Amino acid sequence: GHQLTSRIPGPTMFVLALLGVGSALGASVAVGHSGSHMVSTASTIRRGKPFPVYSEQFQVKTIESDPAHGTVVRQTIVQDLPARRSRMVADGALVQGHLEEIRRCDFEPMGWSLVIGGRTGTSPTEWTCTNTTTNPNPDDCQWSPFWDIQANASYVGVEKVQGVSADKWVYWYQGAEFAFWGTKTTPLKTAEVVADPGMSTWQIEFIDFKAGVPPLEAFAPTLGVKCPQSTPPTGDDRDTVTKERPFGLHTAPRVASFAA
Repeated sequence: GHQLTSRIPGPTMFVLALLGVGSALGASVAVGHSGSHMVSTASTIRRGKPFPVYSEQFQVKTIESDPAHGTVVRQTIVQDLPARRSRMVADGALVQGHLEEIRRCDFEPMGWSLVIGGRTGTSPTEWTCTNTTTNPNPDDCQWSPFWDIQANASYVGVEKVQGVSADKWVYWYQGAEFAFWGTKTTPLKTAEVVADPGMSTWQIEFIDFKAGVPPLEAFAPTLGVKCPQSTPPTGDDRDTVTKERPFGLHTAPRVASFAA
């Protein structure tokens, strides 16, 4: 069944699929941001061609579907792992409308995170927004690599995906079989191809992948969303908070979304 978490299997998950993350290719790619996205401990492929090294500074759109429901969610994912900032936007039945998660740990003395949501048919001015202060310390605010794959993956050859000849890797995780397709420079698709008994298979296509440092505007919330002041920090962090933050993030900048 679908859930608001990364579909890439692994020890932890973040909604990217519905982005959150912290596992390995196979979980739902991201509708959330309190972690990282496609994550695993893999460093080499068990046999055959090595898995590509994709940039952890990127923008990409995704389309997730399953045999029973067709398209269930469309996402935009923006991540800059070295800078420790990310944004996920999801629209569709899987999130019952609109879901947006922005996480910024590239500010001092305190970082922040926004969670924005609204039912289908509502406008940005009607959406809810929570604005939470976070400790930007790298020990407390972490991302795992997004583009990684399980260590037991095997290279199985080339297939056509989105009209492109793509390399394919397959692997098993907790009784289910997953696959990933991509070229040397572009991720194209991931899927659960053999599901656990009673569960549905699914696929996520990666569209318009752009490697490179995303512009700051790509991390801003959708135009029209009204976000409150961030929640006050607790404990020892209370005395370190300043009244001004770069880019006005304590009140959420009003910049148009990267999502189409």
